[in-house]
Amino acid sequence: MTPNKKAKAMSPVSYAVLLGIVAAIIAGAVMIIVIGNPANTITITTREVVTSTETVTVTTRPPPETTTITVTQTSIQPMPINQTDGRRCFVFVNIVGTNATISGGVVYASGPFYIDVEVVRTAGGCDAALDALTAGSVIKVSPTTPHVVPGTAGTHGPYRFEFTASGYGGISFRLTTIAHVGGACVETCMLVGRNLTVEPPLKKCEPSLRFVGTNATAISPGVYQVYPGMAYYIDVEIGGYVPNPPYASYFVQLTPLPTTYVTVLPPNPRTVSTPIPPSQSTRFEFAVSPSAPTGHEFAALIEGWAATATGLRECIAKLEGPRFRVANRTCDIVIKLVKTNATQSGGEFIMEEGKSYLYVYYIYIPNAYGTLEVKGERAVIYEVKALDYRLITPPSGASVFVGTDYFLFDPLPPGGFEAEVSFLVTAISSGTGNLVVRALMYDQARQYLPCNKSLSLPIVIKPPPIKACEIRINAPPNIHIWTNGGPGSLLVTYDVGIDTTPDGLNTVLTITPQTPITLVSPSSPYTAVSDFLVGVVLRMPQSTSPGIYNVIYSATASGQGTQCTSRAVTLINVTRCHWKIEVLNKTPLMLEAGRSYIVRVAVSGAPYPARLTASSSNPSAAQITPNWPGAPVITGDGIYEFRVDALASGNVMFIFAVRSEAPFEYCNARVAVNATVKPREEAICKPEFSIKTNMTDLGGGRYQILPGGRYEVLIRVGGSLPSGNYRLGLAFGSPLNGYITWVNPTTGYRDFSAPPLPVDLSYVFQVSPGAPQGSSSPLRLVLSPLGASNCRLNQSLVVEVGKPPCQPRMAVRTNATEIGGRYYMEPGKVYEFVVSLYVPWAYTNMRLSMSANSGTVTTGPYSTTPTVSVSTGSSGSAAYFDISPPSPARPLSGQFTFYITPTGSTSSVEIKYESEFTPNGPQCVSAIRRNVTAMMCKPEIKLDTNATIVDVVGNTYSIVVDPGAPYALRLYIGGVITYPVAVWMWFPPTGITITPLSAMIPTPVPPVRTLDFVMQASGPGTYLSTGRLLVGDRPGLAPNKTCYELLLKIQASQWDFAIKREPGGNLTAKPGASVEAKLYIVTVSGTPRRVYLSVESAPAGWSVSISPTSGIPDFSAGVVISIPTSAVPGIYSVVIKATSGSVTKYHTINIIVS
Repeated sequence: MTPNKKAKAMSPVSYAVLLGIVAAIIAGAVMIIVIGNPANTITITTREVVTSTETVTVTTRPPPETTTITVTQTSIQPMPINQTDGRRCFVFVNIVGTNATISGGVVYASGPFYIDVEVVRTAGGCDAALDALTAGSVIKVSPTTPHVVPGTAGTHGPYRFEFTASGYGGISFRLTTIAHVGGACVETCMLVGRNLTVEPPLKKCEPSLRFVGTNATAISPGVYQVYPGMAYYIDVEIGGYVPNPPYASYFVQLTPLPTTYVTVLPPNPRTVSTPIPPSQSTRFEFAVSPSAPTGHEFAALIEGWAATATGLRECIAKLEGPRFRVANRTCDIVIKLVKTNATQSGGEFIMEEGKSYLYVYYIYIPNAYGTLEVKGERAVIYEVKALDYRLITPPSGASVFVGTDYFLFDPLPPGGFEAEVSFLVTAISSGTGNLVVRALMYDQARQYLPCNKSLSLPIVIKPPPIKACEIRINAPPNIHIWTNGGPGSLLVTYDVGIDTTPDGLNTVLTITPQTPITLVSPSSPYTAVSDFLVGVVLRMPQSTSPGIYNVIYSATASGQGTQCTSRAVTLINVTRCHWKIEVLNKTPLMLEAGRSYIVRVAVSGAPYPARLTASSSNPSAAQITPNWPGAPVITGDGIYEFRVDALASGNVMFIFAVRSEAPFEYCNARVAVNATVKPREEAICKPEFSIKTNMTDLGGGRYQILPGGRYEVLIRVGGSLPSGNYRLGLAFGSPLNGYITWVNPTTGYRDFSAPPLPVDLSYVFQVSPGAPQGSSSPLRLVLSPLGASNCRLNQSLVVEVGKPPCQPRMAVRTNATEIGGRYYMEPGKVYEFVVSLYVPWAYTNMRLSMSANSGTVTTGPYSTTPTVSVSTGSSGSAAYFDISPPSPARPLSGQFTFYITPTGSTSSVEIKYESEFTPNGPQCVSAIRRNVTAMMCKPEIKLDTNATIVDVVGNTYSIVVDPGAPYALRLYIGGVITYPVAVWMWFPPTGITITPLSAMIPTPVPPVRTLDFVMQASGPGTYLSTGRLLVGDRPGLAPNKTCYELLLKIQASQWDFAIKREPGGNLTAKPGASVEAKLYIVTVSGTPRRVYLSVESAPAGWSVSISPTSGIPDFSAGVVISIPTSAVPGIYSVVIKATSGSVTKYHTINIIVS
């Protein structure tokens, strides 16, 4: 369409410029641009427009190509027309028509489309050329030349532009002024174009609604049964396509039709998020009125929609959901006995007077409501006690109360209910009766009638049998004896008691000791009437070698029509006693009359307690007495002191003896030392120093100390000194004098008087922890007089500062299972790790930490010896104890507790000791690292059996078997099991035998493990047998944690089947040919079960195939018999065997070969 006024031709210069612009757009294919400004083009200033840029990536095929288009969109912000400025007017391009969809600045189109525009001038000016420039996957089809727009004020057009789009692109409408031919005009307005982005059309909103499920009971396709007063749910899936934008959410509403007697619980409608896909799910809950009549039906209408900004519904979907029918409540409670240790015989349960028996019942209610009471009825001949329960299908929110003889489940939410309850029945007196267990379900609101069911079992209580003969030998299990290895022997005495049931039996006791031990008394065999006590005397040579020796007892009791035997043993542990005595003083002893001395004796050996004594051969010259608390008794190895008083000159011998107390007084030792007592002489200046210290003696007058330590130097001043007062001082030289603190005395010197001599002087000093390791200094001992005497003595030692050893010792005690250096821990369970730490020399700060690669670690209680300051900290998977050193430094021991809660990802733990911290880190590090296996039990178990499986629901298998026939049960144990111990155990009821009852499952799983069992039903009936996978974390102990349970519902009944064949009669064939027949296996009586077909016999060289080889009647199987070419004419027989449990049949097919 073209304008009809003032149409003038475009100048060649202007048109060339426009063509250049289009060429630039098409060649670049990335941006709409304008190269240069023609002289007659008005530029739009940034004060009048707002510009935004959007980048769109477009992929086209074929060939694969990606194009990026940047489209600049301009939003016009008009300025007021200034009447004094003729240029303050505008020329606008407006869109007035299109067959595409335009939203904002976006055109949604694919293929050919058009856009009609009009031009509005607010004042007169020059004529203008109107053209459309394209980019990306958009091509302008027409017009081929620009439209000419008159320069008069007003609305011009519409002007049509036709395009084709194959993907993302852009369109720019441009106005360019055109000068009059042969003259010029003055443009008084600004020319304003229009930019558009082109995108493929939006996909149509097409939602879909799908009914997923409900907890109501299905009674026919699409129809479900509900009960008055109950609540139910409906699950709905929202799929299809719902875009966002423009729809931020989607609404779904449930409407019952009719709405009477039904209330939908809020919120309704429900909101799901968009976009869709992915599909969303929601659940509606509704309640059926208690007054809803039986037979009332209602449908579930499900509607969905999206709302626009103005509230209009769009994107609507509807679903005619399932129908629901209100039913009357029925009294339906199932009670079955599933396990008891009472003996079942002829339909009766046999119990023994005075004993207790376990009865386990299975309770099943298809539609539970209200309160359930399960009660065991008492009787005169027995008592009933409620013991335990197990919820098989646990109802949400139900509480359980266990009374004296009943269980109360309240409330029971609607739905199926399964549980096991166990009663302990104690037989009081003999007799017959019935054991009655009653289940009563009632509604406390009285909306429904009570439901009452009971199970009565005939019982017989028999008097206890006459007790059989029983004999008990009460002998000591262990005896510890010490021998000295010398000549002679010792006697061992003890009592042995014989106790029999009944009393008064003639008993023969035989006692047989192991060589070299001999029996002194009683004579063996020994005969007496029970009950009795006999003293046993054994003789043991002192030369008996250390070891374990046994004494075996054998007793036979008879009389009163009974006879019984018993054996017992006593283990005698023989240990060689030993003693060592060493006099620590220099011998022979040189004593001076009138003085007292201390003699030190070191004693070691066994057995304790013992007596340590000393005697003097010449009491007039010297006397000796023990000098320790409790003397002369000693209870352990040690150094013991004796006081010696020298009385007069002469020679004397001191005899030291140690002897164990009774009954091991024969264990002893002795040692003697000589001594000389001289007359007292006038003292001269000949002092002597003898040094004892806890510093480490390196030899040659050199000693070693450690940083932070406290040391004692005990100096004995001996020899002789003139009478007077003296001072003995100790002083360290450089550099240690700056690191030593004298503790006692603080001055470093002590004063004393002579005589008497010798005199012992103690000096205690403390070493700074910072004492330079490896340095050494002299330690000077200076003896000086304090009076007129001039007797002096100087002596020096060399003291070195050693490096403390980095030898921490750690031991770990934990309740986690350790196997082969690996810990087994259950995720989420808290484990305790108690670390026993011993540091040989603690003088700097220490840290004991525990960390795991995954999990939570915290600290617990701790204790140290000696007591020191300890601080704790933790952060996620690590925790620590910061331990201060004792003062003075010394060995440190302690116990520190960590708690770890592992996760399924925990694979290692580490306990680390660190000390001697420097800027470069700790210099002393010791660590214990252990790998961890997370104990998980997530099994996947499949049951395979040659019994007929009629149904599988979850872990419950319903099978049909023949009474008396053995059936194979094979379990495939897969999934993940990492516990150290795993066992499968069966708990069959009376009437079902499963062998073996238990089987170990090798762990870990995977790989898949296979277990095989054999099951047999003793007679017809319906049985429930439970199998459980038990796991444990202690090898050698029976596992007790159930992580999987399988239920076998076994129906044992007789049945029969028949075999028919088509074609009937004899079959004929040629050598090298084959014949076919079809067998029909049909049920004659009873519940059908799987029948297995096999070839029982066939002629040599013949081939027989059967397909299928098993099935559940009624079914058919094809038989193909191939005859070898070597077959000679005659009549041959092929026998087919059909087996199902205890029923086996044979079918013979005769083939005539001609």
